[in-house]
Amino acid sequence: MKPPMNTHGDGAMEHWTCLLRVLPDRRAQIERSYRVSSDFREICDDYADCVAILETIAGGSRREPTAVADYEEMRERLEQEIREWLASNPL
Repeated sequence: MKPPMNTHGDGAMEHWTCLLRVLPDRRAQIERSYRVSSDFREICDDYADCVAILETIAGGSRREPTAVADYEEMRERLEQEIREWLASNPL
């Protein structure tokens, strides 16, 4: 089950919420890090964009295996980068 995406009052998505699918026990740290670090926010935004694109192309009627594989690899790299960032920035 996917956690719901949260919205700010202006309707903008909080991209860190998609990380709760893979790192549910790190919610507080992810939320704080997203709020205070532009570097972490950029990685999270890239991850969320990657996940959204992957969900779109993987579920589409014209699925392209190469594109899916490329985005899965990108998602894994970004997820690893996020895990490393969280480990080295315990906030």
